[in-house]
Amino acid sequence: MRSQSEILIYSHFEIQSQYNPLFPMPSILLIEDDIGIVTPLQMYLEQSEFSVIHCPNGIDALSQFQKEKPSVVILDIN
Repeated sequence: MRSQSEILIYSHFEIQSQYNPLFPMPSILLIEDDIGIVTPLQMYLEQSEFSVIHCPNGIDALSQFQKEKPSVVILDIN
């Protein structure tokens, strides 16, 4: 069973891809310095057909954000 946040994400992209087969794979910019969190989260997201761009810090993330224009940003606030 999907959580509410998964339903919102999946619903948006499932609808888009149903009507436009050329819709690009949604990208997620993952900003996290703990590799123990990054590895399973990145694997889960990629298995869910998301393109994941990982950055270990905010400086790299700003550069990647401007370059890649991700669909979603997930960041560690600590």
